[in-house]
Amino acid sequence: MKIFLRSLNICPMRRVNFSQYRESLKQNGHQIVDSPEMADKVLVWTCAVRKDFHDNSIRVLKDFQNSGYQVVAAGCLPSINPSFIQEEFHGEVIHFNNDDEEFAKIFGGVLNEAPYPVAEAPILIPLDQYRAQHPKMKIANDDQYIKLFIAEGCTQRCSYCTEVQAFPPFQSYPLSKIVAKAHELVDRTGVKKVALFGDDIGAYGTDMDSNLVSLLHALVDMDPNIQISLKQINPIWWKKYFSELSELIRSKNIFQMLVPIQSANTRILKLMDRNYSSEDLDFLFNSIHGSTEIELETHIICGFPTETVSEWNDTVRFVCNHRFRYVMGNIFMPGEGTKAAKIKNQIDEKEKEQRMLIGAIEMEEQGTVVAHNLSWRAKEHLTHTRIDFMEM
Repeated sequence: MKIFLRSLNICPMRRVNFSQYRESLKQNGHQIVDSPEMADKVLVWTCAVRKDFHDNSIRVLKDFQNSGYQVVAAGCLPSINPSFIQEEFHGEVIHFNNDDEEFAKIFGGVLNEAPYPVAEAPILIPLDQYRAQHPKMKIANDDQYIKLFIAEGCTQRCSYCTEVQAFPPFQSYPLSKIVAKAHELVDRTGVKKVALFGDDIGAYGTDMDSNLVSLLHALVDMDPNIQISLKQINPIWWKKYFSELSELIRSKNIFQMLVPIQSANTRILKLMDRNYSSEDLDFLFNSIHGSTEIELETHIICGFPTETVSEWNDTVRFVCNHRFRYVMGNIFMPGEGTKAAKIKNQIDEKEKEQRMLIGAIEMEEQGTVVAHNLSWRAKEHLTHTRIDFMEM
């Protein structure tokens, strides 16, 4: 069978899953083709992490369907929006949390026959040069590091998150396999910087007789000069392993941390079901305040239901005080089937966009690189209208 693949995902872990699908299709005798016109089936890996990605996934599925293609919907959307799948989508479906069985039914063979990719080799030439050679590829700074994918699924249940509706149960990958792959790539490339990826990397090992600290120590034992970036470590895990992580930061074996705080206001954090407080954040980040040994990144949400300007300013001030290198700011978008979407007093879209833009200006003035999901119309309009929303 000839298959055309279309991936709409933005998450590094879902890129791993998509690669697994591609390799499984090849191993089961199918041919991957370059255009839908050449294909017997079109497989679309959907993304619904935010409302804009959710809506784009629906649009793409409808476009293929209305053009007469035999479409297979995979990824997160089928579990997050089952009503669309049942009422408007007429193709075949692979639910992410039941994909072994449904993949086999549609394509034959076993999905798990594909060797699961737990690592990606780094780009070995300067990134600017690589970008010039590959102008259509999206190249991130992380691409110069060895990437290790250590677990999938999430143990948390944040009130705004749609993805947990689609995720399979949390699963850590074998420690020995991760370390062996790291050893292979360090030896082959000479690169000593390693980024650990996962949906909930702090929970690593909680489903088996291990934990994140054991993995970190195993990597340092492999090479004492290794430098590790922790991607997406929830503050609750930093707090749990505070002493051990502090020692690894002091020894420079941890050089970078992406800690998605989402908010720095305790009332909003409680509504988000984040299970930590602003006092916890102060304790954690004050422990490394002023340190030049570690780069900090975070994700924040602007305009969570009932959030006041003053509460949003708590988050902006926190980011400014701790000099994050990079911040991803997300305008709150109510997710299908989430607790947060049902909270009364949702904030007006224009006001959320104004708050985000003014907050971004404040953060950028402190040297932080800020990316956000503002619409282009809002960016253009508000760039020329600096409204004094901030009560700094």
